Order: sequence, then structure tokens, then C-alpha cells
Amino acid sequence: MKAYKARTAHRRRAPSVQSSDSEVVVFKRPSKPTPCKKRCYLMELPGELRNQIHGYVFDGNIRVEMIDSRAICCIKAHTEEDKLRRRLFGRCPETSKYTHIVRCSRISGKYKRVHGITTNWKTSVPGYALMLANKQLSKEIPPFIYSTPTFLFRHANKLLRFINAGPARSLQRLAKLQLQHTTYGEPQYYENAIWKAKHANKWLRVCQLAAATFTGLESLDITLKVLDTPFRLGMKEAWLRPVFAFAPLAAAAAASKTKPLDLSIRLHSTYTDFALPTGINAWRQIQTAKAKRTAFKELHEAFAEAVRRVVVGWDEESALVEYKGLSGVYAAQGIVAGFNVEEWAGKGL
Repeated sequence: MKAYKARTAHRRRAPSVQSSDSEVVVFKRPSKPTPCKKRCYLMELPGELRNQIHGYVFDGNIRVEMIDSRAICCIKAHTEEDKLRRRLFGRCPETSKYTHIVRCSRISGKYKRVHGITTNWKTSVPGYALMLANKQLSKEIPPFIYSTPTFLFRHANKLLRFINAGPARSLQRLAKLQLQHTTYGEPQYYENAIWKAKHANKWLRVCQLAAATFTGLESLDITLKVLDTPFRLGMKEAWLRPVFAFAPLAAAAAASKTKPLDLSIRLHSTYTDFALPTGINAWRQIQTAKAKRTAFKELHEAFAEAVRRVVVGWDEESALVEYKGLSGVYAAQGIVAGFNVEEWAGKGL
């Protein structure tokens, strides 16, 4: 054992050299200079002040569109006035109030790192890149990501994947929601009617799930385009069942002492978005068609307001008072002949 230690003693000694004055000088490997850490003044502020700063960064004029990349901004057919505004101002009138619009066409819940690498943070929504700064900001920013922007959904599958993939605590903070729904329409063959029923049932289940998940919802905007034939305006129609799924959420918001639910409902059909006749001698037809389109538009708006009142807690008879009066006026003028509140089948234009 002693012989082994003697043979390996030189390996454990540090390299040295004997100087002239009998002092031992030890040579050491120079260490790398440690980089100085920059001081982050933002993280030194109290959490209340940081939250206030985050609120300035994430303003309310942001819309996140969870729709396909090639889809148009709204589901209703653009009239001549909308097309003229788009040519003049370059944007759709419905999106002109938003300063930043982000469209997410990827499938929720199937994120890959390559998607984050290819993200252009300079053109993205301001403030989202703060999550990449440090761990503390990555915990403080997500509540603002869900509570400040307006989320737009048009398909039931997109909304369902968003609910399943998102954190439950963050989804409860979602405050602004827009839903644009187009009904299935009438299938050409009777055996295909099952797909219409599945489409309607899926929207109903997803809306019920959304009402149970988004408990902190403050603003809800629903746009419906009904393609059913015959078209009827009645509270018992099947295409209104997804809208009434948010009635418990509106009742809970009204019962609490917080801000009530800001609900907006818009209704479109083939009677509000039809094209005007063209031709040199079609002046009288154009005037008649404009009068009918104005009447149908006002009737749709009055019925949508009645539906909104029913959702927030009104009874049907009180909610339909203005709608019945307006329909009676237009029926007396002969503009919408054959119009009835509950059993209106579409007549020829």
C-alpha cells in the first residue's frame, strides 16, 4: 500500500516550481470571468404595481380569432355598403375597432416547439413575449392573456379543443367571447338529415360546456345566421337552444353583486342579406327590395333583442312586446305579407 501511494503521489500534487528564494510558486488555471447580471427594475416593484403595468400593456382592443386562416372576418354576406367601406378603409367595419388581431388556425392542444421558434414576436400581440423573460413573468402574464382580449370562435370543434387544452384556472378568467354560428341548412336528401341533427346537438353541448367553464365571462356576443327552411322566428326553434344555454350564466351574474353579463345577439338569414335586383329598368324593383330588406332587418333585430331579454331573465310575453308591435306595423303596410310571430314561413321576396 505504501509503495502504491509513493508511485501516485506526483499525480495528486499541484504543479509547482522552485524559485530562487526557496519559495514554492503554484500555477493555477485562470478562471473565466463571470458575466455580471443586469438589474431588472420591473421585478423589484411590488406585485400590485406590476399588475397595473401589465394592464396597460394588454389593452382591451385585441381580438384572437380561433378560426381558419382563409375565413372572412364575419359570417354574414357583405352588402354593397360593407363592400364600399372595405374598399375605402381597407378593413371590415366589425374589425375596425380592434388595434391588434391575431388569427390562430392551428389545432389547440397540439403545440410543437417549432411553432414557437417560427413565431414573429415583433408583429404579434404586444405583451405576449413577456412570458419568455423569466419564470415569475410566465406566471403573471397568462391571466391577462385570457382576461383582456376578445376570443372569436366559429366552429364547435375549435371551441371544444380550446376548452380541453386550456388551463381550467385561466379559462375561468376569460372575460370576452364572440360566437359566430351558421346553421346546417336543409339537406338535399332525407337520409342526410341525421347530419343536421348531429351538427345542432354538438353546438348545444359545446355551448353548455362553455357556459359552465367560462364562469368569469363579462361580455358575450353571439351572431347567428339561420339557413333553415322554412324560416320561422319563434322562441321554441331548435337553432335557439345553444343561445339559451347561457341563461344560467347570465342568471348567476345577475344574482351576484358583480357586473352583469353584457350580452349582444345578432341575427341574419337569407331575408337580410339578399342581393338587390340589377338592370336599367329595375328601379321600382330596387325600391321595393330595399324596403323589404329594411323591414326584415328591423324585424330580425327586434327578435334578437327579445331573445336577449329572455336569456337575461325576462318572460317571453314581455320580451316579445316590441317585436309583435313592429311586425304588426309592417304587416299592415303589406311589406311582409303573411308574417306571423310563431309560425312565419318565408314568403317569396
